[in-house]
Amino acid sequence: RETGAISRNAEYGGLNALFDLRLDAEGADPAKAAEYMADIWTEDTGISEDKLNIGLDETFAVETTTGNEMGAQAAEYALQFVGNPYAWGGDSLTEGADSSGFTRGVYAHFEISLPHSSREQRQQGYEVEGLEDALPGDLIFYETPAHVAVYIGDGKIVHALSVAGEICVSEADFDEIAMIRRVWEGE
Repeated sequence: RETGAISRNAEYGGLNALFDLRLDAEGADPAKAAEYMADIWTEDTGISEDKLNIGLDETFAVETTTGNEMGAQAAEYALQFVGNPYAWGGDSLTEGADSSGFTRGVYAHFEISLPHSSREQRQQGYEVEGLEDALPGDLIFYETPAHVAVYIGDGKIVHALSVAGEICVSEADFDEIAMIRRVWEGE
């Protein structure tokens, strides 16, 4: 039987040790993957759990500015999927997505093609200097583990979060931000 290898290096046995991943992905065990990802999130990572899955009050609105219409539309579109399930390797906004599948699905709606890999998505568009310069719709990247979210403004993100088991809203600074990218044309 043919299997896919996803080891980062010779010492890393993580996903290969836990799953028998066939190249067609039918042999993957999403429940084990979700359990593994939850363990990564709950280890001593420095992640602020009180900033995860915070929800929004009724008065929250995505801000649209000149040159940011596409990003604001993407952020607003992404919010309608809050509460839908997280699924490792998934890219369905309604049936289940992981973080890069979620961002990929959101931007596919606007005919912007993104790869289904947060590491590859880091190569798309152009870099934004910091959270203070981020606009709704920007992609926010994290390292622990590789993760991506859609910035919605006011210091908040929407993302498919394994530890929450769903698409949710969190504070953008729940973990150290590794990079911010803008994938649409505008400002």
